[in-house]
Amino acid sequence: MRVCLLSFSGRKKPGNCFKVLQYIGEVLENRGVEYSLLNMTDYKINGCGNCSYECMVSDRRQCCHEDHVAFLYKTIAAHDLAIMALPVYSGAPCSRFFAFNERSQSVFGDLTLYERYSRITKNYVVIGNEEAGGLDALNMISVIEENVGEVLLLQSHHYGLDSLSGTLTDISEVKSTLDMFVQSILLGRVESPRK
Repeated sequence: MRVCLLSFSGRKKPGNCFKVLQYIGEVLENRGVEYSLLNMTDYKINGCGNCSYECMVSDRRQCCHEDHVAFLYKTIAAHDLAIMALPVYSGAPCSRFFAFNERSQSVFGDLTLYERYSRITKNYVVIGNEEAGGLDALNMISVIEENVGEVLLLQSHHYGLDSLSGTLTDISEVKSTLDMFVQSILLGRVESPRK
């Protein structure tokens, strides 16, 4: 089994999203599961716009923007499942996630890629406090994405931490929660293997 871990945080230095995925990577590795960890700040992701809808109307059905979006979708599709960490900014998942999602139409002209990606179970760790839109962000993900697996809301305020401290994985209770999250994902994978 191969798992793709993706951090959508906009931070230059590792914060909660990246550190949570690093910890999840350690848990997976200890269970003999291969994983890849991608920090989306390392990739160029343009939002839709300033175009003539080439992805929908041209014979080639390709986006006019040159960035890493097609590469990222192909990378996810080459794995068996994905775990994405999203920060909550202004009561919603971060804009990098929305840009990545809206650009799917530019790569899904390739039906083989679409079918492969749509079969991948996408699991989410949303990092944001409930009073700052954490639950709203979870609800948006369930509307936007297909084939959603496990979802987890991690709230720094529950642990007496500042949202920007980047220290959630220093808390043993958070690590235990992440252990159970990974276990639930892996158990679900065993109970319903992809065809």
